[in-house]
Amino acid sequence: MEDLFLRLVNMSLAASVLGAAVLLLRALLKGRLPRWTFCLLWGLVLVRLLVPFSVPSPVSAFNAIPAARTVETGRRAALRFVEDPGAAVDFPTLQTPRGTGSDAPAERPVVAPAKVPLTVILSSIWLCGAALLLLYSLFCYLYTMHRLWRARRLPHTPGIDGIFRRVGVRPDRVRLYVSDLFPSPVVCGLVRPRLVLSGLVGEEDVAHVVTHELTHIRRHDNLWKALATLALYLHWFNPLVWLFYRWYVTDMEASCDEAVVRRPETDRKAYAYSLVNMAERSRSAFAGGFLAFGECALKERVKSIMHVRKNTVILTILAVAVVAGLAVVFLTNPQISPAQTAPYGPDEESSAAEVPEDVAADMKLTYSVLGSLREKDVAEMRVRYGEFGDSPETEIPPDGYGEVIGGLQELTLGWESTDRESEPVEIVITRKDGKQVAVSLRADSVRLSGTAPKLADKSTVYVYKADVSALRAYALGLLAPAERAPVPMETPAESPAPQVSTPAAPSAQEAASRAADLPPLIEGNPPCLRIPYDEVMEVNLIDRESRTCCPVTGERCGAVLARLNSLTPQEDLSVTPDEAGLRLLQVRLLDGTKYDFWCHSNLLMEGETPLADASRLRDLYDSFYEIEKETYGQNRATAEWLGYMNPYRITGMAVDDLSEGTHGQYRALTSEQQREAIMEVAALLKAVTVKPSSTETLAPGAAHDSTPLFQTVLNFEDGVVEYTVTVYLDGSIEILVSSIPGYHLAYETTGDGTLDALADALTKYAAA
Repeated sequence: MEDLFLRLVNMSLAASVLGAAVLLLRALLKGRLPRWTFCLLWGLVLVRLLVPFSVPSPVSAFNAIPAARTVETGRRAALRFVEDPGAAVDFPTLQTPRGTGSDAPAERPVVAPAKVPLTVILSSIWLCGAALLLLYSLFCYLYTMHRLWRARRLPHTPGIDGIFRRVGVRPDRVRLYVSDLFPSPVVCGLVRPRLVLSGLVGEEDVAHVVTHELTHIRRHDNLWKALATLALYLHWFNPLVWLFYRWYVTDMEASCDEAVVRRPETDRKAYAYSLVNMAERSRSAFAGGFLAFGECALKERVKSIMHVRKNTVILTILAVAVVAGLAVVFLTNPQISPAQTAPYGPDEESSAAEVPEDVAADMKLTYSVLGSLREKDVAEMRVRYGEFGDSPETEIPPDGYGEVIGGLQELTLGWESTDRESEPVEIVITRKDGKQVAVSLRADSVRLSGTAPKLADKSTVYVYKADVSALRAYALGLLAPAERAPVPMETPAESPAPQVSTPAAPSAQEAASRAADLPPLIEGNPPCLRIPYDEVMEVNLIDRESRTCCPVTGERCGAVLARLNSLTPQEDLSVTPDEAGLRLLQVRLLDGTKYDFWCHSNLLMEGETPLADASRLRDLYDSFYEIEKETYGQNRATAEWLGYMNPYRITGMAVDDLSEGTHGQYRALTSEQQREAIMEVAALLKAVTVKPSSTETLAPGAAHDSTPLFQTVLNFEDGVVEYTVTVYLDGSIEILVSSIPGYHLAYETTGDGTLDALADALTKYAAA
């Protein structure tokens, strides 16, 4: 609610500037331009009061106001004058001191101050005021409906129907009533307006009254006034808005008067007398609708009626030009400063044309994320070596939050970062809403990731060239010497994996089916969104940049399946998939069925079928971040295709011990022993853990620098797909897939013993 209140305050300030300009023009041009001109100008003020976003422009009047600046929120730009000051007020509260032990005597409550943020107090007052005004409107509405219920229906006469036709309103559109309970004529209702004629209206005034009120209805003034009233209730704390509302109603009535007296059948003096007569009888404080002939600026309205000028083409063009000019100047926001949008530093030799369009868009998002960090929103800051893992952490003291945020917001980003080797230092900022922003600092680059809303929408990470020396030195000063953790690295995505599905045996994944609070399957959903929890064999999350696989197990598996099964497919999605940060979520069932969910940052697809856009994927993608963070931190990431291959599809295996010159050949259908040998080697291959930062794409025919020790060829479905896996002396592995040209990847293993176990098995089966 505090953010909503601050947004309303900024919208109110922008509308105040525009409203002041309208009042100035009104004072200068009143009597020279038609009154409908000023109604349109007040409509511009209404737009500023109700619409929170606009577009930056070099001709915006707000460029001349130093306090005004444009802040990007997602794809929209909002005008901002003031920020949350972060101030707090001490309120006396009763607090009970806690005893120091079970035998400590109970202490009496004491009065102690508690700090309450100023924005919380002000927003609460604003909410109470808006609620009271809404209750007042509800009372007026009920009071009016009570009187209308007792009113007498008035049949249409030929004379009144003639007025309807002259004004341009169908007679069957408006019902007529007459009642002595209404002090003056009034229009009730928004969708189906009803015109109530006061019993005090004389016969000579009926034509003027009906013409005036029908002109309101034809112009939909009842709807516009309702919107203006809503804006008044939202911005009731701004006294200028009350002034603007008063002049808007005056100009609306005067414009309606002007339209009536321009009719050839209307006598100006007689109309003015009718206006005065009705004003003398209108004394109700609860009219509940338009006071068509009320006391609103009576003297000004009468004077305006007697001096209505003929509407000419020149006046019309001038009026349209004035409205269009003010709209262009005051409905646009100031331009974003170059420091906010520049995709490169001011001293860089590269030009904006050299920056890829997608990189420039990501930079703008990054500047927006860093610029939105506020010290008061921070719950905790921690600093550690590395970007993942169990490295020792140090908490940043609260008095250092401002220095860290200030240093981040002063960064100038470039896109040609080449530093991939230096040891990173990561600062993790946890906000009070639970979201996190992780900033990794290398020698000359910064890496941004996390679960903040703007980052979660993209579901990826960003690496930029930047001068982070001062911020990195501050972070290192807080850390004690500690063992460094391995660092992952992203690499480009390539072609999708082939289909793998044959019957498989149960696995340890049964824990997922026992997870609590799993939602029921939704009838009518496609099979990929109706996955039976107890029939899942395994779930794997593949990062298409680092080409690594994260096994999804236990409760995390159940949570991911629950989020998938809670989705319903969206119809007519026309979203172009964003390939940046692409992930593949593969779900394999016990019967061999396999679902490949391609997780683009802006779209979820199953195979080639779009399922949902980014607005419905935040929770699912947040869970991906947690899975990857845990997997990389525990060094459990596996090689892409090895990690999610289905061993039950392997029909043949060849094993070569290149150092000993031995060779073993196995067929799954030859004997149970040979099948068990294939399954054992496949399981060990799936379990080999690798460093995400080490992934390397090799050119066709490229030779590895190290000495090869073992080579294993896995044949799937009698030659449909063939994997060639080579193990090298330096602890790296190499994978080549025959069915995909150019798929030739190399990884460094983590040295946790999984490669040693594989080497022992290959030695045994090559010699058998």
